[in-house]
Formats: sequence, structure tokens, C-alpha cells
Amino acid sequence: TGFKKPLENDDLWDLNPRDFTTTTYPDFSRAWEKELTKSGRKLVPESAEDSTSTPATDERTPLLSSGGKSKYGGGDDTAQVVVKTPKGPTPSLFSALAKVYGLSLVQAHLCKFVCDLLTFVGPTLQKLLIGYTEDTSIQQWKGYLYASLFFVSSVVNSFFFHQLFHIGMTLGMRIKAAVIAAVYQKALTMSNEARKGSTVGEIVNLMSVDAQRLQDVTGYLWMVWSAPLQIALAVYLLWDILGASVLAGLAVMILLIPVNGIMATLQRRLQIAQMSQ
Repeated sequence: TGFKKPLENDDLWDLNPRDFTTTTYPDFSRAWEKELTKSGRKLVPESAEDSTSTPATDERTPLLSSGGKSKYGGGDDTAQVVVKTPKGPTPSLFSALAKVYGLSLVQAHLCKFVCDLLTFVGPTLQKLLIGYTEDTSIQQWKGYLYASLFFVSSVVNSFFFHQLFHIGMTLGMRIKAAVIAAVYQKALTMSNEARKGSTVGEIVNLMSVDAQRLQDVTGYLWMVWSAPLQIALAVYLLWDILGASVLAGLAVMILLIPVNGIMATLQRRLQIAQMSQ
């Protein structure tokens, strides 16, 4: 179809109902409302604000607070302001996201943990298989067992690896949709005072660039702990084979970290310069 004509929305498959914004946003909205309440803030219509309250026009948190219902699951579309106590803590977007999507993220990371363990099953089985071929006294059924375990470990590893990316990517998409909906709804119901402290460009950046970064980091957040775990397991297994010599390779890896950082910074600067031209 895409070869014959440009693709349109009607040519694509329908989105899963669990991924609709009308499904994902209400849960996030309730969690964010609780964060506002915990921090001493509350949402009131602009007309109901008394002279003693002070709207938080100097913060960016009002942009993420939802008003009343709308098509995304709030109340009315009247302008609202966030009234806060002088010493109230700052609402945490991370806490709100963790309460709603934390369990799904843990499931994805558990899949990655299993993948990391199964990654080192192959070399271990290979060592056992080499020992089997060199020692003729080992029973024959063990050779069949080792060969079968190669297949089973690969299948299980592939299953958990794809589940990791499926859960992580769809979760990132839901987080992005919920944040965009929250910012968009608040942009439509902001008070006149709050509008003075937030330009249209800032609001657009929140809905496009910042929301996309949340999606990207959700899909690859497991790298924070998975990479050190894989290095530790690799060093542990290599120690039995190479002994202290493995520390030389580890030292080279550590020394390359700042080099990679410098190269990444240089590459980013060149990309920005090219885009500006």
C-alpha cells in the first residue's frame, strides 16, 4: 500500500486501546494531583482565587498540573491556578510517573536481568562441551544435554529480550502521551498570570523535545545497571581463565570511558553546527 500511494491514518492498524491517551492520562492525572496535594498545592479556578493566595507563576510545575475534566479525563476547561503554601515541597514528576508506571518498568528490567544471566550461559556451556569432547569417559547423554541447552537458552534469551523492548518502548510511548496531554490541557486552561511566565515556545518544547526524551530514557534506562552487571559477570568468568591478566582489559575499558565522552560531545557539536547551517 505504501508503494502504491502515500500512507494515511486509515491505512494503519488501530492503536491498542490500552495505549490510547484517554486510557493512560487519567491515571497519571490522579497521581499528579496527589503530588500537588502532598506538596501543599491545590488547583482552584481563577475566579475563586482570593487576594491572599499567590499563584505559582514563577514555576514550571503549573504547566503539568491538570485542570478539570476534559476529553483526557479532567473537569471543566476553565482557567485554573496552583495555590501553594510558602514552605511546601516541590511536586515530583518522577514520583508521579513511578507510581503509575513503576511496576511495568520493574517487569521490563526483570526481563533484562534474566537476559544478562542467560548471556553468560552460552560461554559456560561451550566450556562444558569442549571438556566433553576432550574427555571420552564422560557419558554420552551429557553431550546431548549440552547441545540441547544451547538451543533452550537461546530461545529463552530471545523471548525475554523482546519482552524487554516491547514493555519498555510501549511504556515510554504511554509516558510521552500522558505528559503531552497534561501539558496541552494545562496550556488551554492556564490563568492569565501563568501565561505571562511561559512562552508558547517553552510549552511546545515541553510537549515535543522533553516528552520525547522521557520516552527515550524509559526504553534504555536499564543500561544504568545492566552494563556494570555484565562487566562484573564477564570479569568474574574470565578470572578463572586468565587470572589477574583480565584486569588489563578492564583498565583499558575504564580509560576509554572519558575518550568516548569526548567523542560524543564533539559529535553532538558537529551535528548542531551542521543543523544551524
